Amino acid sequence: MGLDTFCLITGMHHFESRQTILEHLWPSKSRIVRAIAGGSKSQPTSEEDLAKIQHGLFLSRRDVKSSSLMVMIAPEGDPTDLQNAKPNPICAPYLRWMFPEAPKQINETNTKVIPNVRVWNDLSYDQYHDADHRRDEYASEYPYKPQSGSGAAVNYAAYVILRHACPRLLPHVLFIIYHQCKEPDGCWYYLPPEIDYGPVQKVIAQWPEYNNLGWGGADDPNGKPWDQILFQKKSADEILADAWGGRGALWVTVRPNKFPIQETMDAVSQIFFTPDASQDKKPNFLERLPLELVGEICSHLTPDEISPLLGLSKPLRKRLEPYIHTCIYRYIKDEAPWYLPAGPIVFEDPRFGGEEIDAWTTGWSNVGIKEEDIEALVPWMTYLRECGFSLSMRNRKRIWGISKQLEALAIERGLI
Repeated sequence: MGLDTFCLITGMHHFESRQTILEHLWPSKSRIVRAIAGGSKSQPTSEEDLAKIQHGLFLSRRDVKSSSLMVMIAPEGDPTDLQNAKPNPICAPYLRWMFPEAPKQINETNTKVIPNVRVWNDLSYDQYHDADHRRDEYASEYPYKPQSGSGAAVNYAAYVILRHACPRLLPHVLFIIYHQCKEPDGCWYYLPPEIDYGPVQKVIAQWPEYNNLGWGGADDPNGKPWDQILFQKKSADEILADAWGGRGALWVTVRPNKFPIQETMDAVSQIFFTPDASQDKKPNFLERLPLELVGEICSHLTPDEISPLLGLSKPLRKRLEPYIHTCIYRYIKDEAPWYLPAGPIVFEDPRFGGEEIDAWTTGWSNVGIKEEDIEALVPWMTYLRECGFSLSMRNRKRIWGISKQLEALAIERGLI
């Protein structure tokens, strides 16, 4: 994706380095001085706190790498076939390639889906390479480009989620929706106005405007919403918590496939509170009911409704435990499926499409739960709770919702 193209599924541009967000958000030295001297409007932050906040805005290496791994959707034959190629008048000054022209009739049979595509920025536009090759290997570059109309690049992790959430939303439909957004001036940063991309909505412009990420954005009357986040009268930890999980919404930069498996097991022993001794003196009415009836009652409750029952007494908690996790797992499958792995998604290259399933089974195996025992032995109540804290799962839920919006848009336009 060039500096003027964004992923149709995430609404995001890829990150070029761990410092991408920091470079956009961190104010100049003079602005820092003014903010610190602002008295009632800002926190008189120490140099140590400033350094901690600055370092806390770095992206993780894995998140940067994930943002740059793409799926190229191209309604075209052999990617080396340039017989019908033509120069693109907009891109010609910047790009070496002559671009294949997309066929007039785009359908499932003539649309190629290429995983394992790595994007690198080259001046004003991006290059798309086979990720198995080095960046400087000219032969590994694909001729398909979003700017030329011959391809549509979408984030790989988001594509896997979309194809799982919306099996009817086929690749050629995504290509058509993406290229219906083109404006007469040739800018490709436009995305469907019908889609709500959440906190990144105001980032989408000729170049990514990360200053508008999260709350307020361009509507902020002071024009510098991030100054108000970074220089609050709070500790560095509180400021970073607001930047990532609060008003700054940096959680949208976290890769959407990091399941909180280890966090779940770390929290297992802490999920239930210890009741007062007085609560254990005599059985409550639920303890006197037949166990099968109590289980049936639980099967009709939501997690929020089950939690108070677990704290009524230790004996009741022990009676309920065989039923609780089954009920919660069923709830997740039906009401929050984005918290479960996607796939396997079918690609021509069998190396791809099953990464989430593999990571899921390996993750539980590493904490002592075999693949065949996941449904029965995973502490689903705790897992659901940890998903609520996870920045990755928060972004995953956003992408799942965008996928459903794209499916509804495709139906409305008669594409499926």
